[in-house]
Amino acid sequence: MRTLAYSINRQFFIFCWNLLVICINFAVGYEIFIDIMKLKNVYELVQERLDVIFEEFDNIYISFSGGKDSGVLLNLCLDYMHRNRLKRRIGVFHMDYTISRFS
Repeated sequence: MRTLAYSINRQFFIFCWNLLVICINFAVGYEIFIDIMKLKNVYELVQERLDVIFEEFDNIYISFSGGKDSGVLLNLCLDYMHRNRLKRRIGVFHMDYTISRFS
């Protein structure tokens, strides 16, 4: 009986400790996220990410579904290229799932 109680208490302690660590990590990560968002807006963060993408990769392809999100992404990339006077080409990948092979 004592061994079982010790085992349960130990497991409960380990569980609580892990939960505490997760909560602390979340709080610290959340604080850092809030600090970043206070300093920059989403558009500025996207521009920084595009800087990295256009510097690091030779071939860039945009997946375009025709929806709002992919349309915004495509326009952000095109505006970035125009604003920075980049003479590069980007590829646009589109797949229409409504077209049947046998129609």
